[in-house]
Amino acid sequence: MASKEELETIYSTLYGRGVIHSKKDLAEKLGMNPHSVQSAFSVGEPYLNDKLLKRIRDTFPELQQQPEETFSKDMVQRLLTTIESQQRTIEMLVSGRIVATQPKPQKNIGVENYGR
Repeated sequence: MASKEELETIYSTLYGRGVIHSKKDLAEKLGMNPHSVQSAFSVGEPYLNDKLLKRIRDTFPELQQQPEETFSKDMVQRLLTTIESQQRTIEMLVSGRIVATQPKPQKNIGVENYGR
């Protein structure tokens, strides 16, 4: 029997791999009404059923890939860029080249004083 958890896992996998970008995109690629797909996520039965999950698996054979094949090159590159950026920031904080501070509150000048 189909479950919301299984549907969410499939959606997260496809979204994470960059295969789909939204539930509407999923519906379009399945050739289905977006309302029906959204209802499968929010309402469940009768919209969520084994037939829908089979249709998804048939449409996206990449769901059968092994876990080590789940990340696109683009996704890995974005993750590496983020990690490198965070590492540089940490190095700068540790070396004292930048200082972490809280932003200072700004004085509210009011609309009547704006531009003076």
